[in-house]
Amino acid sequence: EVNGDRIVKKIILLGSRDNQGKNDVTKLAAALAGKEQLSVQTVYLEDLLFEIGSKKQSITDTKSQLYLAKADLVLVFNWYKSGAKSFYRDAAFTIGLYLKNRGVDFWNQEMVSQRSTTKLSAMMQLALLGHDVPETTFALDPKVLAGQASAFPLILKSISASRGRLNFLVKDQAELAEHLGASDHFMLQEYIPNDGDFRIVCFGDEPKLAIYRQRTSANTHLNNTSQGAKATLQEVSKLDPKVVSACKQICREMGRQMAGIDFIEANDGSSRQVYLEVNAIPQLTSGSFVDEKLQALGITIEEYLTR
Repeated sequence: EVNGDRIVKKIILLGSRDNQGKNDVTKLAAALAGKEQLSVQTVYLEDLLFEIGSKKQSITDTKSQLYLAKADLVLVFNWYKSGAKSFYRDAAFTIGLYLKNRGVDFWNQEMVSQRSTTKLSAMMQLALLGHDVPETTFALDPKVLAGQASAFPLILKSISASRGRLNFLVKDQAELAEHLGASDHFMLQEYIPNDGDFRIVCFGDEPKLAIYRQRTSANTHLNNTSQGAKATLQEVSKLDPKVVSACKQICREMGRQMAGIDFIEANDGSSRQVYLEVNAIPQLTSGSFVDEKLQALGITIEEYLTR
């Protein structure tokens, strides 16, 4: 910003209302109030709206409608929480990934020296890598999230649950409100019509197995084998080369020599190949095709050590 002949730098102090008396951003802002070259804005993590899509990503303060990417420097506090609120760390990781991609400086840079631990940061990573992902919305405050729901049906899923748990196809505001009452943190995603999904098992940065999973009941939208779906093994060589290339890039960029990458092919005529999740370590000794997964792992390790 320019104020007269002075250049004023916009600083965002991003903290948590649950700060337990430590590093209260309102007090920090007061301490910086006398700096004429600084324009200081306080923002709370609980007021942020995360919007993640293939073509656009944004993180906005819903109170002031301020985009974090408009700052010259973002100082982030109160994010390293433990126990039931450890997901704050992943929210901070997501923020760091976004700001780094936008060229916005932030303190402390260690926020991006983490691994993805929830679906939130995984969605941001996939989107920033240029892959097609479901349009995704997340907020720490369920009231903020509920206010973003418009075009139903929508997928409402926990950012940290697995095996199809806490994953709902909601058809209206009443269903949304009912599920948001659960003691968990959810994201909203567009519903993409499909006949099933793929789990691509990768070892050594390479796709080694392709497992197609297909629900067997019209009463669910879930393709998880743990939710009753059937699984069939398909040859990696028959996958679309674009998928194989994408999986290699995802493994390489996320630093995951072992990964289970989930994607679906939309059956609405759009030909979309949409990436849903990147599991850090796919189920190796459980789930479907255990023998095949273990055999592929052993072969890959031998090849890796004899290169």
